Amino acid sequence: MSYHQQIMDRVSGTKGGQLLLPTDFRGLGTDTAIKMSLSRITREGHLVRICHGIYLKSKKGSKTSQLEMDADELAKLISAKQNVRIAPSENYALYLLGLMAEKPSELTFVTDGEPRRLIIRDSVIVFKPTTPKKLSISIPVVALLVQAFEHLSKDNVSKSVMDVVRAKLSGQDEKKLMTEIAKAPAWIYNLLFKLIKEKN
Repeated sequence: MSYHQQIMDRVSGTKGGQLLLPTDFRGLGTDTAIKMSLSRITREGHLVRICHGIYLKSKKGSKTSQLEMDADELAKLISAKQNVRIAPSENYALYLLGLMAEKPSELTFVTDGEPRRLIIRDSVIVFKPTTPKKLSISIPVVALLVQAFEHLSKDNVSKSVMDVVRAKLSGQDEKKLMTEIAKAPAWIYNLLFKLIKEKN
């Protein structure tokens, strides 16, 4: 059986909507041969090329609609595929917190995986390495706040920003909040500690 047929068989055995990377086919041919085979399979409509080195198994009856996948959803699929953690960062964290009106075209995530920059249609996904400690924050809003504050820097955390933060923390369990903010840099911890105590 040719290497191309082996790769095609593996693609055929994959569920629709699943991500595939060239590394999934190691051992079935050289890197160049695998890439050529995947390009051929894509032209035949069995795969959708999302961006360089990332393919999506086509769902039955759909060859192009999957290209409309949201960049955030794709970032999560990529992180799950590569078994790494990610968290929204920089302007994207500000947007998710409601501190930025327009969704940025470049979505930045911190990760415990490799740094990457992926260009997908009109969007860019950026993965930046960070410390395991920051990725261990289990309350999503606290994780967003840490990333957003670090991007803003201490001097740019205004009263209006803190008003939004106060509303975001409303209703959260104080004990859990205190545990999670302890993982933040000292100046962010101090700001959030004061806010939590004022809230209660």
